[in-house]
Amino acid sequence: MLQYTEDQSQASFTDNDAVFLRNWPYVYAIVSDPEASKIKPEQVGVAPIPVGKGQSQSYSTLGGWNFSINAATDKQDEAWEFIQWMTAPEQLKTHALDASRLPTRLGLYDDQEILDEVPVAKLGKEVIIDNTRPHPVSPVYSDISLELAKQFNAALGGDVSPEQAVSTLQTDLQEIAKEGQKIS
Repeated sequence: MLQYTEDQSQASFTDNDAVFLRNWPYVYAIVSDPEASKIKPEQVGVAPIPVGKGQSQSYSTLGGWNFSINAATDKQDEAWEFIQWMTAPEQLKTHALDASRLPTRLGLYDDQEILDEVPVAKLGKEVIIDNTRPHPVSPVYSDISLELAKQFNAALGGDVSPEQAVSTLQTDLQEIAKEGQKIS
């Protein structure tokens, strides 16, 4: 099925109905819960995304929960205090231990309790920490992402050939890029 949502793909994986899953590390916490998963943590590994012929390395994409402060609020100091509290090592460690939410502070990847209790941190350190890159910065990133998904799904579903999908992408992404230049 080409239209799985994040939750549907996770459920298929933890129900032991899928060979692999591309998802966020929080799924490891679900795998670790015998009431929520038919597979066991020792059955799960983490690996980099395969690369194409002639390529040497793949990269994971950075993601996360970002904090913002409304410029118009009269509670900016309080909001900043909350952000500092939420991103403190103690809170990041709690999130890692309770929900497999990988910490954003590199020093926590040397914390033995996290490494023992959240094996995905150890398994995924190279993949997740050493080989990550941010999303491209663009005012039309969402449009680019949607067009890529549309064409990839069309090719995977057999509606168009891969060559046609690439050709369509070339044209459509150039148009989106032109629109992005007008915005910038």
